[in-house]
Amino acid sequence: MLPGRRLGTPMRKITLGLAALVLAMLSECTSIRAQNPLRIDLLAFNKENQLVRNLTPGDIEATLDGQPLVVESLTWIPHPPPRMIVLVDAGYTALNNRSLLKDLVAAFLDSKPKYMRIALGAISQPPQFLSAYETSNDELVNNLQKIKLGGDSPLSDSIVASLKRFESDSEATPGRRVLVLITDGTDSSSGDAWGQAVKTITSGKYVLYLINHIQAMRAIFDYRFYDKDLIKLAEQTGGQSYRLKNLDDILKVSAEIYDRETHTYRAVTRTETRVTGAESSRIKIRARRKDVRVEIVAVE
Repeated sequence: MLPGRRLGTPMRKITLGLAALVLAMLSECTSIRAQNPLRIDLLAFNKENQLVRNLTPGDIEATLDGQPLVVESLTWIPHPPPRMIVLVDAGYTALNNRSLLKDLVAAFLDSKPKYMRIALGAISQPPQFLSAYETSNDELVNNLQKIKLGGDSPLSDSIVASLKRFESDSEATPGRRVLVLITDGTDSSSGDAWGQAVKTITSGKYVLYLINHIQAMRAIFDYRFYDKDLIKLAEQTGGQSYRLKNLDDILKVSAEIYDRETHTYRAVTRTETRVTGAESSRIKIRARRKDVRVEIVAVE
């Protein structure tokens, strides 16, 4: 053996080289396994349940089956608009505030996105079907003038009848369904039909928004009309309830509702296995900011 030569050095180099190669292959395999793109549509709200639109990828944490996911991007994007049904209380309170009611509802309808389809009805006895699904803002406002005011406000009966009527008239298109109730929340003549109204809303997977116009309408009664069940139902369906203080509030409310229903955040990440929308319960997302809560809208 030659002086100074260390036995086994070439073998050690070969071994180290093989180890490095194996690690590189494993890393590449891991990278390949995590190449299934996953898009998560979500909304974010502050403590006042208002939309938050300034989040960055670092503001949220996502997990799949408890394992962390890397959020590569988070963007605010438009999505297909829902079918929306708007029901207006046409009872005695409205009769005493005819002009203000029409101005309030007209402002709500006229501020909608041009491409959104809305059906318009009235809470009355019998229920009034003022307009089938319509995209023209002008046509909706014109149809509003047909409303007959005064009489009872059978809220529950009107909800059941209107959803049945308008859905039978609509095309069987996929997407979210939204119900907007512009009412003080009282039901003067539906008897025990409230349970059926709730079932109709929840089984139809409607998102409920309640716009309480009691203060804006300056009702002649000296007690509050505000149904706590409606407020709770709006929260359960992913909607929101609003109390108007004046006519100008309707513009802020309509802007928020239309924004919520036509835009979402889209978070993009990657997973080792494909995840379908039906498996969305495996995904959890939370905001790192304590003043923000996040709701998943869709997974694809």
